[in-house]
Amino acid sequence: MNIIVWLWLIFLCVSCSAEESNNAHMDSATVIRSKLQIVNIDDTCILKYKINNTENKLVLAPSPPCFFLRRGEITPQHFEYADVGVKAVIIVAGTLITNEQRKSWGLGPELICGNERQGILIYSDKIIVSKHVLKGERACTDKGSDEKDFWFFAHKK
Repeated sequence: MNIIVWLWLIFLCVSCSAEESNNAHMDSATVIRSKLQIVNIDDTCILKYKINNTENKLVLAPSPPCFFLRRGEITPQHFEYADVGVKAVIIVAGTLITNEQRKSWGLGPELICGNERQGILIYSDKIIVSKHVLKGERACTDKGSDEKDFWFFAHKK
């Protein structure tokens, strides 16, 4: 089992005990000098970030637990789209798959997978979440996503 899977398992154990306080940290990353954090507040995934020393929050559509998609790296998978001024697109997944889905797709218990994905778009002066949410296709923490999904979020805000 690789280190990221172990970290996620530890994270989930910590999140379960921290969930009693109804404000649990779920994931964090730094992309293009932007420090991002996903927290669970009242059973809602919230993206917290700073721009110009001002802390901001955005509500995410997927249900907790939410996580950044990575492809075997500590930094979330991301792409730049200069044609629309986006410095980086990151995908957040959440809304856990059911046990039946896990079995039918042959996924082991060590994988954390969700049914919903939403884009986070980082510009030079702002961060937004996409209005579009992709539903029904599995997205697992360490499996990343196809580049077409990043393009979609950047161009269909």
